[in-house]
Amino acid sequence: MSLLWPQWLRPLWLLLVPLLVWLLWRLWHRERQSGRWQLLLPAAFHQTLLAGGNGRGSRLPWLALGLAWLLAVLALLGPSWQRVEQSNQKPADPLLVLLELTPQMLAADGPPNRLEQARRKLLDLLEARRDAQTAIIVYAGSAHSLVPLSDDLATSRNLLEALKPSLMPEPGRRADLAVARGLQLLEQAQLGQGRLLLITSALDEQERSGIRQALERRATPLLILGIGSREGAPVVQEDGSFLKDERGAILIP
Repeated sequence: MSLLWPQWLRPLWLLLVPLLVWLLWRLWHRERQSGRWQLLLPAAFHQTLLAGGNGRGSRLPWLALGLAWLLAVLALLGPSWQRVEQSNQKPADPLLVLLELTPQMLAADGPPNRLEQARRKLLDLLEARRDAQTAIIVYAGSAHSLVPLSDDLATSRNLLEALKPSLMPEPGRRADLAVARGLQLLEQAQLGQGRLLLITSALDEQERSGIRQALERRATPLLILGIGSREGAPVVQEDGSFLKDERGAILIP
């Protein structure tokens, strides 16, 4: 039935129909005026002589006028047989991704390295959350916003591809600062309840304590995705050499 009956895009024009019907009725029953002939001819001859000789005037013009008005009103109503889907508001569902960007993320216990594995996981996550708001924060000894809360997948992909530990201004590993920065972005965006996703290779006691303090009396959930293995692997730096400790031994995080 919905295929036969159209949808009206401008239904308020239906209010004009009663006025047009009344006006057409008045025209249909109007008294024919014939100038001064009514004064010259006897009243008994008015119906025959002043109506074209057949006892009544032609009503075809009024029928044509009514049909024209009907077609005009139908056009103004905007009939449509195609359903126009209204685009729903995009879901916010804010997610703050906190990505560790330290030299330890270059360890090769997850081929090709931990950072590349984390990057692939994050790209898959962004693709699955195409219509949702996602922010990316990178951290080492300090935390920095890489991508604000956005659904711009192309920009996020380009920035992730360019990430490397040497970009970070301060050495170290402070996941607690990244959590505090994520909570700050969430408050600034005012998008309601959000979540934090921490992608890291390890957490020391200082970081754990700082995270507990940042999340104290907050309902924001923290999810953690661990990257790497318990055994660890040598860290191949960007210049191809192995990362070494203070004694010159190859460091295996």
